[in-house]
Amino acid sequence: MAKLTFLGGADEVGASCTLLEISGRRLLVDCGIRMNAPGNNLPWLSPIQELGGIDAIILTHAHMDHLGAMPLIHQSYPHVPIYMTPATLTLGTILLMDSLKIMQMELEQEGEVPLYPLHAVEMMLGATRPVPFGRSIDILDGDIRLTFTPAGHILGAAAVYVEGTDASLLMSGDISVTPQKTIPGMYLPRIKPDLVVAESTYGGRMHANRAAEEHRLVEQVSEVIDRRGSILFPAFAVGRAQEIILLLSQAMEQKRMRRVPIFVDGMVRSVCNAYASYPDLLSPWLKKRAQKVGNPFFFRDSPAQPVNDPRTRKAAAQTRPGIIVSSSGMLSGGPSPVYARQLIDDPANHIAITGYQDEESPGRAIQEVARAGGGQLRLNNEEVRLDCSVGTYGLSAHADTAQIVSAMCSFAPAQVALVHGEGGAREALRDALHQAQVKTVHLPTIGSSIEVTNIKTTFYPKKKASKGERKEPFAHKNLPELGEMIRAQKTPGRLYTVQELLVLWGDAEGAQNDNELLRVATVLDSKNSPFKKDKKRPFLYTLRKHFRSAKKGDAEEEKSGPLDPASAMQRVDAYLSKKDGLYKRSGHNQRQTLVLSFNFPKRAKELHKAVIDQLKVETGWEIELRETPNQQALMELVHRLLPSDAKLEKTPSLHLQEEKIVVQLATALPIPSLQAIADQYLEKTGFQLAFKGISLTPPPQEPPASEETEAPDAPKVEQTTQKEAPSTDDASVSSTSSLSIPDLPDASSPQELNQAYQLIRNVFAGAEHELLKVGQKGQALEVTFISPYVGERYADVLAKLSKIVGWEIKIRPRSDQHKIKEIAKQLIPEEWGLRKEPGFHQDQATIKAKISVEPPAGEAQALNAILQQKTGFSLEFDVKK
Repeated sequence: MAKLTFLGGADEVGASCTLLEISGRRLLVDCGIRMNAPGNNLPWLSPIQELGGIDAIILTHAHMDHLGAMPLIHQSYPHVPIYMTPATLTLGTILLMDSLKIMQMELEQEGEVPLYPLHAVEMMLGATRPVPFGRSIDILDGDIRLTFTPAGHILGAAAVYVEGTDASLLMSGDISVTPQKTIPGMYLPRIKPDLVVAESTYGGRMHANRAAEEHRLVEQVSEVIDRRGSILFPAFAVGRAQEIILLLSQAMEQKRMRRVPIFVDGMVRSVCNAYASYPDLLSPWLKKRAQKVGNPFFFRDSPAQPVNDPRTRKAAAQTRPGIIVSSSGMLSGGPSPVYARQLIDDPANHIAITGYQDEESPGRAIQEVARAGGGQLRLNNEEVRLDCSVGTYGLSAHADTAQIVSAMCSFAPAQVALVHGEGGAREALRDALHQAQVKTVHLPTIGSSIEVTNIKTTFYPKKKASKGERKEPFAHKNLPELGEMIRAQKTPGRLYTVQELLVLWGDAEGAQNDNELLRVATVLDSKNSPFKKDKKRPFLYTLRKHFRSAKKGDAEEEKSGPLDPASAMQRVDAYLSKKDGLYKRSGHNQRQTLVLSFNFPKRAKELHKAVIDQLKVETGWEIELRETPNQQALMELVHRLLPSDAKLEKTPSLHLQEEKIVVQLATALPIPSLQAIADQYLEKTGFQLAFKGISLTPPPQEPPASEETEAPDAPKVEQTTQKEAPSTDDASVSSTSSLSIPDLPDASSPQELNQAYQLIRNVFAGAEHELLKVGQKGQALEVTFISPYVGERYADVLAKLSKIVGWEIKIRPRSDQHKIKEIAKQLIPEEWGLRKEPGFHQDQATIKAKISVEPPAGEAQALNAILQQKTGFSLEFDVKK
């Protein structure tokens, strides 16, 4: 029997938090805060400790009413993993960092103590385990299975299916059934849970026709523009703001509205960039737009422009006519109340409310005063008069009653629990569910519990799962057979995840392996595959309508013998990238061997074994992993895992032979936090992280390493360096050896620009140094690196590319002064006492730093080597005590 205890967000909108006891484990689903409720903004967290803590945390989506208190609870349980989608992690990072800024302001202005410090957020983010949509993962020794499916609502929002031995439950989070301009609507998985916990924000209500509401909004905004007024959209930074920007931009592009600037301010800017970084999760039309213009919100000729400085913010407030889209959506923070104050007393202007307004929020106050015909109200701690017009528009990203009922009925659950609703919303939705023959509907309150019995679940722990019948890995030659198996099920148009297809094929074990799933996805995407991706849900596949069985002998036989070097490299790139920790790959033609250099080879050998084995088969080449780790990556991870306010006595020391990093702290940190950091470091790198003078639990089955024993081939310095300073020739070899130039004939005439750009970008995708920009400069192409000295290391590569694309390729002669100085400042240890901003000397290719302390022997040379390798600039020190 499973049990749910509701700690927040049950009979209210805010502080969503549910404790789930299932399969003898305890999971916490969401942990948010109440907005506009100072002194009462947290869920009821004490039962967690009383029950003995938690084993894992699940986050449905990145809104503060589901996320805001998570760093606080994770501080108490730093070893606990947190599961969410990758997009939720990206958005959650933005929201939490912004929240820290707000809490710091409240501390300075009102003396209100922050809920948590920066290092708590960093620790929490370091404990996340991103789970892609459509992927089922077994957690906690295989006792529980989680599946994340799209919930609509915002980018990355998930409904999470939790399967245990005693029950199965669907935690809906916030859902939106209707497709939005940014993302598709909720995907209804084929599941039969024992209980569904569903939101009820708009229970008892039916949304206005979306198209009609959008038309009304565009018409009213056009009227304001015609009277030379400005319009403020106080919008939720995640989701709603992006919808508004796209709606208005489209109206202008289609000549339904006069073109005026759309100023985008506050956290909305960062969130727009985050949306642009997940094109596969966007709606089909927006994905096409992103492929065409890059960032679909901010691009050349777009009316939308980010507000990045005070000057632009002042211009945004004064521009008439104009449009401003800014957080926060309830006018309770961010730049939106500042803009409102500047627009509110002019009848020509307009404030457009497009989302939920809390009863205590300034946005609700504006709505109520507007209904009364105008008058005085308090905004941003100031009495103001409302003379501008106010409109409310139904662009909700929550499902209404009919949509929720339809979704619930598709699951045919034995029970439904309604949460995230207030003011009669849950009662109205309960009545609608009863009419739809859902017999048991719970209306939990904070502190109440529900017990769920096993009626429908067929989940078995991983340790009892079948390993499948297939002996050989799924390959291209098996596609027709799998297509036949799907067609035999007589379910045309049905969508499948890669996991479902692998299980159907007979490889249940491979279906639980991330690398195998990635590999099989590339097979399904291959040319002439009988499967195609769903346009709205790229993680789902369906059998093509015109699939025909491959007759014997029809399939093209794979070529015998190894691939040519360029093709072998391309095959590696199809499976592995920088995201997998691969920073370099090279080939030895005589030995027919590919050498892969990973940041952390010990872990890479375990994580990517299946992929590497498959690459051996597909390329015909032997594959070796370079055993030496990327020393710079080892050091950078230390600094990423440590709290930002942690200070070190000196640079961490590297003991290669013992596979250990030793850190000497200058600030005291709790032992549990250090243990959690060391555990994470070991898990990510395979190296021990030791803190001098502090005893931690050693890794299991491994004796403690001796600190005094240095690797014989390691330099006797406490390093932050990846390698010694290279000569120009060495640097060129190192930089270019990982690049793969396609074997193409020389161009007889210049290639089309976009085609040339793409080829150049593809070649440099595996480069050690980032290609910052490629563009046209007169009759030539110009490539931009961090400095021209770095660019010169790629002279041979650029010469070959020049012949292929038919354009002269020049290296931009200017260096990125700001970026180079920032890298230098990050390298210089704090205890060296950097006295002022480092000096930048372009003509000498040198950064000069004035410091207060004489650097330890060899360390200045080590830092100089790193900066030279990264930027082409030398690092010189001037010691003034």
